[in-house]
Amino acid sequence: MADHGLIQVIVPQGVYGGNQLTVEVDGQFMNVTVPAGLRPGQLFHVNPAPPVVHAQPGIAFGAPISSAAPVPAVMDDIQILKGAQHSPAIVMAVPVSNSYYVQNYAQNAPMNAPRQLSSIQAGNGSESWGETYSCLSQPLPGCLYVTFCHCCAVCDMGHMIGDRVMVGTREREPAPNFFNCPSQILNLLTYSQVPVPGIPIGLCIGMVTCPDKTWCIYYANMLKATAVALNKSSASPGPCDDPFWQMCCPCTAPCTFCLMYHELKEKRRIVELRPAHGPLA
Repeated sequence: MADHGLIQVIVPQGVYGGNQLTVEVDGQFMNVTVPAGLRPGQLFHVNPAPPVVHAQPGIAFGAPISSAAPVPAVMDDIQILKGAQHSPAIVMAVPVSNSYYVQNYAQNAPMNAPRQLSSIQAGNGSESWGETYSCLSQPLPGCLYVTFCHCCAVCDMGHMIGDRVMVGTREREPAPNFFNCPSQILNLLTYSQVPVPGIPIGLCIGMVTCPDKTWCIYYANMLKATAVALNKSSASPGPCDDPFWQMCCPCTAPCTFCLMYHELKEKRRIVELRPAHGPLA
C-alpha cells in the first residue's frame, strides 16, 4: 500500500463511537473503529496499515480472496469519499448502499454532477434517509432556525438543493427559484378563504394556476427535490411513503423539515471540504 500518512475520516450520519467502518485506499481495505464519544460530522485520524482485503472485479465488496483477515460486518451503509493527497490525506464518509468503498466525490456525488436533475426522479438514488424523529441527535440551533425562521430556512434549503435540480411537474423551475420568498408567498395565498370564509378559494385557484405550489404539494416538492439532491433511495424518510402525506401530516412535517435541513447542510459541508477547496484546517 502506498504511504498516505494519516487519513482524516468524517464520521457519517448514523455512525457513532465504537462502530466499525471499512476504508479502501488504493484498492485495499482496512478496518477502522470510530473512537468512543464521537458523533456524526466529527473527525478522527487513522493510519492506513494492514490487515487488508483485496477486491477484484466480479467479487462482492468485503469478500476475502486471500489469507488476509476478512472485513467484519458493519452496522450502517457507508460510502468512503477520498480526497486529494494532502498531508494528512482526507477521507470523507456519507451513507450509501450495501458496501464500503472509495470513490471520487466530484464524479459520484449527485449534488456536484453537471447534468440536470428533476424532482420527479425522487427515490431513484442509493443513499438512505436518517430517522425522521431524530431531533434529539441533531444540533438544536438548526431545528430552531427551521421552526422560527421558516421562510429563510426554506430559501436556504432551495439554494443547498441547487439550481441544477428542477422542481415541479408543469412549469419546472430551479430549486432556488421554486423555494424563494415570492414562491412561498404564492403558496401562502393558496390557503386563502377570502372573500368567502369556509370555502377554499385559494386552493381552487391554485390547483388551476400553480398546482405545484399549492398547499402541501409545495412542500412535498421540496421533499422530493431534497431526495434527488441527496441521492436518496426513497422519496420520503417515512413513516409516510408518499411525500405529500409526509409533508401534510402535522406529526411528521416539522421533523421532516429539520431532517432535510440538517442533511442538506451536512452535504454542503462535505462539498466545501473537497480538494478544490484545499485541505482541512
